[in-house]
Amino acid sequence: MIDNFELEEYAWLSNFYLVDIEYKGIIYPSVEHAFQSAKCENKDWKAKCLDRNIKPGKIKVLAKHVGMIEGWNQLRLEVMKECIRNKFSKDPLRQKLIDTGQEHIQEGNHWYDAFWGVRTDTGEGKNHLGRIIMEIRDELIFDIGW
Repeated sequence: MIDNFELEEYAWLSNFYLVDIEYKGIIYPSVEHAFQSAKCENKDWKAKCLDRNIKPGKIKVLAKHVGMIEGWNQLRLEVMKECIRNKFSKDPLRQKLIDTGQEHIQEGNHWYDAFWGVRTDTGEGKNHLGRIIMEIRDELIFDIGW
């Protein structure tokens, strides 16, 4: 089981991993930048999310202070899925994900996020991020005919 994206070996699974992501025709420096941009329609905020000098963790913190679009809680899973799909659409990340085979992927975390991941202190969580990554992996494996 892959249960920690902070380990060097699996850092590429993290939304903080720096790799160009296309979302709605715009290239962002990470999944986190793209995802946080999608929360808000403010042009200044969207420009900030394009800034490669702002680390993904900082964008996540800053996003707590922006006004979210109406219905964000209903949209966030689909936005995340699209961002993750784009992240793994090309090599080398595409192949790295395929190479995980059928391993269970869990976004274990110590920052108490039981929605996107699983809390390492309690083992509780919905693991939506891990489930999306595994779903995308299954799509990729199906596409190559395994």
